[in-house]
Amino acid sequence: MPTIHILRGIPASGKSTLRKSMNLPYVNRDELRLLYPDYNEKQISEKQNAFIGALVASKADFVIDNTHIKHAPYYKYQEQGYDIKEHWLLTPIAECIFRDATREKSVGKSVIMKMAMDSGKYINDPFITHLSRYKT
Repeated sequence: MPTIHILRGIPASGKSTLRKSMNLPYVNRDELRLLYPDYNEKQISEKQNAFIGALVASKADFVIDNTHIKHAPYYKYQEQGYDIKEHWLLTPIAECIFRDATREKSVGKSVIMKMAMDSGKYINDPFITHLSRYKT
């Protein structure tokens, strides 16, 4: 059975590093944005869906390397014989902030913190528990 590997995690958690180690065809929204700089987000989604459709038609194993914090809408491909495997990368928030700071296109600490909180996966992260002590 072919497999779609869905990588999920906050920015700088290691999704793309894991994807590279898997040595499979992949789709990545950030790379599509670089390839099509004049496209808006709707057009990027359409392009991503076209690439995914071609991979599904070929029955290939492949990776979707996006953030997917709130929802990964790819379970519909199970109807076409795909196994769906989600890989949550729960790298500590402080490590993600450090890694992000070294990137050319940093998203910033506030974005990482918001996405970590929105994910619901970091409730026990020391960074979150430390900050929660100071909420008023």
